[in-house]
Amino acid sequence: MVDNFGAAIRLHGLNADGNVISHNHIHDQPHHTIYLSMGFGPNVIEYNDLHALCRVMADAGGVYSNRWCILEDDPVLSLGHVIRYNRIRDVMGVHPHARPAADPAATPSRDRLVRPHMTWGIYFDNSPRRALVHGNLCIGNTWGGVFLGGGYAEPDACVVENNIFVDSSIYQFDAVLGTHARANSFRRNIVCYRNPDAALMRAGKAWKD
Repeated sequence: MVDNFGAAIRLHGLNADGNVISHNHIHDQPHHTIYLSMGFGPNVIEYNDLHALCRVMADAGGVYSNRWCILEDDPVLSLGHVIRYNRIRDVMGVHPHARPAADPAATPSRDRLVRPHMTWGIYFDNSPRRALVHGNLCIGNTWGGVFLGGGYAEPDACVVENNIFVDSSIYQFDAVLGTHARANSFRRNIVCYRNPDAALMRAGKAWKD
């Protein structure tokens, strides 16, 4: 049995802090590569080479963080992850059964796929808090090199700085910045893209796609 929803490296737990994920070369993954689930911080993800990712699934990222609880008063668990000096490229994403077919049962599944679809190099899903994204090289991803999401709570005091974002196909930087987002920074980044249908960034309230 192959679990396409798994990840190469996963940290899970409310008190998962002080871990370092460093100097790994990971490629050809079906879904997430480094998955930080319910883990608070600071955890450090650095000097990893990640490529050819999300080949089967979407709504995913090379480095993915998902936080459902916010512990503002805890001196350790209120802190965010540090994601620095990684190279993350070719995060694709696949949307199964996205293309309509007159006779779905007789239509090969490969003919109903949409790709690339809904992936980012670095993906903060719910409640990104006090995260530092610094010095990363994100190349050829889909909806952006970095996404600051806002499902449970909007981004708070996240810093995206000194990164290089190259040729994502939809956006280069993506963020939910509504009424409750505060103190977030996007600064001193180098951004380059050639697709005339792509955009520099999307930053606004929560959306549906």
